Amino acid sequence: MSASLKRLNTLGIEAQSEQLINVTNIDQLRNIFLGQGAHPRPFLILGSGSNLVLSQDFPGTVLHIRIKGIEIVSEDTDTVTLSISAGEIWDQLVGDCVDKGYYGLENLSGIPGTVGAAPVQNIGAYGVELEQLLVSVDCMEIATGAIQTFHHKECKFGYRDSVFKGEVAGRYVITNVKLMLSKNQDNSTSLNYKGLETEFEKRGLTDPDPSTVRQVIEEIRQSKLPDPSVLSNAGSFFKNPVISEQNYIQLLEKHPEIVSFNLGEGKIKLAASWMIEKAGWKGFREGDAGVFERHALIIVNHGCATSHDILSLAQQIQNSVFDQFGVVLEIEPVVV
Repeated sequence: MSASLKRLNTLGIEAQSEQLINVTNIDQLRNIFLGQGAHPRPFLILGSGSNLVLSQDFPGTVLHIRIKGIEIVSEDTDTVTLSISAGEIWDQLVGDCVDKGYYGLENLSGIPGTVGAAPVQNIGAYGVELEQLLVSVDCMEIATGAIQTFHHKECKFGYRDSVFKGEVAGRYVITNVKLMLSKNQDNSTSLNYKGLETEFEKRGLTDPDPSTVRQVIEEIRQSKLPDPSVLSNAGSFFKNPVISEQNYIQLLEKHPEIVSFNLGEGKIKLAASWMIEKAGWKGFREGDAGVFERHALIIVNHGCATSHDILSLAQQIQNSVFDQFGVVLEIEPVVV
């Protein structure tokens, strides 16, 4: 029996799947995989659908991962290592950890999605990326139902990238993520991100604790980003492009005001939102597909936009930015 996926993707795209299964435990997931038979249908793994563009109906089974649970794996006076099930909500995890005195995640406050999706994108914000805290990822192999652990190096993390998004995509389902966090707030929180420093100065905060950092970041995000429950969106629609220092010098000659971040090792990250805004797209609307009026990096669905509407707008933005800056923008959400 077909099922609508509209409520399961934050962009609010209407799409159908042949079957939808809510997965609540590891044994259920294994039984699904082992019961595929000789001619298995394709699987689509969904958490909260916050980083997804459904470009068409899905000709197979959608597995909505809702496996819950958080356990302490090890602990000493300075650190704690947690094993977190894939279906846990990311921002709830961050809040619970800060409340319990487990620090390091607070800069990643307000990011939508589930824990299982976090390693796929190597989520990051305000100077912190998941890979800095991740120990390992447990996955179930779709073909066999066996659990395999990917340790940090095996995850091959990059900027909004990992092995789970690349070479092993479609072969495994993430079931657990292990993170090592600090119990010493003085050594855990990253405060030197430029946007945060400016906000702290504005508020007269000289040494904010992790709870305050989380509160400030949540307020910043709420002021800039649309709530998907009010205005459908998939978060940042384009990655911030990373270019060589040589290319950056050439770009700087034509656009001396361009916003950039030096990553070291001859790499410069450009602010995609700045380029999109300079190209005139901020607040643009075509039918029900548009660019958010307060943040040019967010493509929104004002009601009944189709995947074609969304992707067509994205292509127009990509073409426009390339024409003006010679920079290729890469779509960040997964397009299925």
